Amino acid sequence: ERLVMVWKTKEAIDFYPLPVPEVLDIENQARCVEEIGGLDRDGFTLIGSRTTEWVDAFRVTVNLFNVLGVHATHGRTLVPEDGLPGRERVAVLSDSLWRRAFGADPGVIGRRIQLKSEDSRVTEPTLYEVVGIVASDIELFYPTRLRGELFVPRVVSAADRSESARSMPTLFTIARIRPAVRMADAAAEIRSVLATSTRQHPAASIPGTGTRVVLLQEELVGRTRPAFALLAVAAGVLLL
Repeated sequence: ERLVMVWKTKEAIDFYPLPVPEVLDIENQARCVEEIGGLDRDGFTLIGSRTTEWVDAFRVTVNLFNVLGVHATHGRTLVPEDGLPGRERVAVLSDSLWRRAFGADPGVIGRRIQLKSEDSRVTEPTLYEVVGIVASDIELFYPTRLRGELFVPRVVSAADRSESARSMPTLFTIARIRPAVRMADAAAEIRSVLATSTRQHPAASIPGTGTRVVLLQEELVGRTRPAFALLAVAAGVLLL
């Protein structure tokens, strides 16, 4: 009940991700926010002894599991050190991938696995150290419900902090609001922070955008609610 998604809006589209500098602006200026994190979608070919397969993945800020309140079932999730350049080659597996590709072997923790990026510029697989396992039911809105099977750190680089990065929608953003803060007040403060950012960086910011702050639970189920309502009505008519 304290998790919200923060979106950029423009005309009829209300689910643009945020530029990294704007996520940092919220983190540094919005007093209502306890913690804020983000993610973007990725994927890898997992090259293993048991199988070689495509795996849906997310690049996540190292604090995202804390934001969500998700704990590892084995090993650990990500820690701040994993977000440092050169130390980001670690991976968290979903329980389903762990069982399917590694036979639920607890010894996979600390082992290096080969991941081949979908980036055509990267020709060789990269070694990632497995640091933990998390439950397989972590659903994220993208804007459809997707379950990643692999999580790697999203390093915030110097380029992410640059002025030009303010024009790049990058991170799907989730914030945890402080206890006792009303959601309406939190949404107003976050919108105010981003409006101020746009005024202070008019040449770099995406023009003509607004901000939408919505409960994560509402974002996950709200768009399907009309379909369920229609189904309920149809079932009622059938019963009558």
